[in-house]
Amino acid sequence: MRHHIFLIITFALNCSNLFANSNQLKITFGSCYKQSDREKVFDDISTTDPDAFFWLGDIIYADHFSPKKRRAAYNQIKNKTAYKLLENSTVIDGTWDDHDYAHNNANRDYVLKEKSKELLLEFLSIKKTSPVFKRKGIYHKRYISKGELSVETLFLDTRSFMSKRQQQLLGPDQWNWLEDSIVNSKSDLIIIASSISVLSPVSRFLFWIEGWHQFRKEKQRLLRLISSVNKKVVLISGDRHYSDASRVPLRNGSFLYEFMSSGMTKTSKPMSSDIRINMPINIQNFSLLKINKSYQGFIRLEHEIFDLNEERIVQRNIISL
Repeated sequence: MRHHIFLIITFALNCSNLFANSNQLKITFGSCYKQSDREKVFDDISTTDPDAFFWLGDIIYADHFSPKKRRAAYNQIKNKTAYKLLENSTVIDGTWDDHDYAHNNANRDYVLKEKSKELLLEFLSIKKTSPVFKRKGIYHKRYISKGELSVETLFLDTRSFMSKRQQQLLGPDQWNWLEDSIVNSKSDLIIIASSISVLSPVSRFLFWIEGWHQFRKEKQRLLRLISSVNKKVVLISGDRHYSDASRVPLRNGSFLYEFMSSGMTKTSKPMSSDIRINMPINIQNFSLLKINKSYQGFIRLEHEIFDLNEERIVQRNIISL
């Protein structure tokens, strides 16, 4: 399969001059990693010299594991030399999806959710002083800054409160937290991290494929929220076993972008979509988001997808907010 490097530029300014002396933050992210698979992926992530690496779910595949076996699965990753080096050199954070939370398509009914929470926060080395320990679920936020550039990442929990029967995904408390976090954010950029895709459409014939499309009211609520505030917001997600870049128009006249990064060790055939800004990538991969701020306050994003087999960038998308 041949891959090409694509370039999407959505503004007509002289980028090289505008951003020449700006500070840059580099955030890597990915999902769907089988704990027994090769550790070289973490070496490749380290070579990008990132300021952070974010897990977007399915950190391990531990369906129906006991808490003891689940901890052992996390430790398989923690004990890899390349992962230890990554932990020592950058910020690591993230959220879970179904296979690390409990089992395939698991929801709020999982009886060992509190134990799963304890194990994930332990794996991520979240400080005991974090507010996440005082509430149900694992939604939390992370601030990263460099020079004049500040980024706030909101990690959603799409498992602990999910009920397809009641058409609920985030639950009231998490919604209140999310709305308050977005409205009151002072950061230059807000990243909303969801383990399941927010924007990608799914054919009604593929009804078992998870995503925010199964929770239409909550999806529209999120889009209305983002459209109603004068903030720069992007989405990142995982789950689908391929990587993708999408955008949709908002009511305020701007666009909302989502960068889906999935398949660190597992891949699947991409589904059709009419909101893509580039080709889907279904090889083992991770993504890098380079964030720059201009003197005038523009935010430029360079989204790169790395082929883990050939150790090269196979796609680059450049946008401004």
